[in-house]
Amino acid sequence: MIQVVYASRSAVPQGAKLTVLSAIQAASYRRNAERSITGFLINDGQFFYQALEGPASCVTALLDRIREDPRHSDMRVLAESSIQVRGFAEWSMVSWMRTAAKLSIFAQHGLNDRLDLGSMQAPRVLALARDLQACETAVRRPRSFRASVRPRALAAW
Repeated sequence: MIQVVYASRSAVPQGAKLTVLSAIQAASYRRNAERSITGFLINDGQFFYQALEGPASCVTALLDRIREDPRHSDMRVLAESSIQVRGFAEWSMVSWMRTAAKLSIFAQHGLNDRLDLGSMQAPRVLALARDLQACETAVRRPRSFRASVRPRALAAW
């Protein structure tokens, strides 16, 4: 099993962001559940940061589709590693937008302004995601990933 963290520049028009992210999320439930892919997606309106976890062949195939997707450009893989345990197993599909309610979490990571495609490295992205996950967990109870239950999908493009 692998975990891949990547970043890309959003090519989605500002007024369409919520609609597009909702469509991505809906398609992901079906597609990634079939492939046991989990993880997270962070969007600040300008950039996407995503971690994908699952079987290497499935994650690699998904990354190939993402590279071809016209909704973003400048895709960069920040890290790829072999994992034994999923880092985001409780959130088999979760996406976070940078909103006023979550600005304090971004600020804790020195991200008071917009995210920067060039300066964000995988450890910082993962730390931000863990804190966003903790905030979300406090608000609602996540669905657990169980071997007997296929996970909901993560942001398939």
